Amino acid sequence: HSLVPPLTSSLALSITRSLTRYPHHDYYCWYCAKQEVYCLYCRRSQEYDYYVDYYTQSYAQYFSKYYARWYSVEVDYIQFWYMGSSMDPTDMPPPPSWNED
Repeated sequence: HSLVPPLTSSLALSITRSLTRYPHHDYYCWYCAKQEVYCLYCRRSQEYDYYVDYYTQSYAQYFSKYYARWYSVEVDYIQFWYMGSSMDPTDMPPPPSWNED
């Protein structure tokens, strides 16, 4: 479960960038750099990219932590309580606190 958060972050950014990439953003920034036209559009496209990356990272971090905890600790509880595990209840770790980071 320790691979889930970093893997989720890198994959989420790569997939989001590939699905939300607009070629005209490159066009505007190229013309801004070379001929100083379309600079407002270039700045707006850079702001757009910033916010897409920010929200992608935020949601990826939140859900990767959520599912990493679910699949590592909570599954043990489900097996014990619902599937009649032969584990001794005193060996079970306490349930995770969903408020901790």
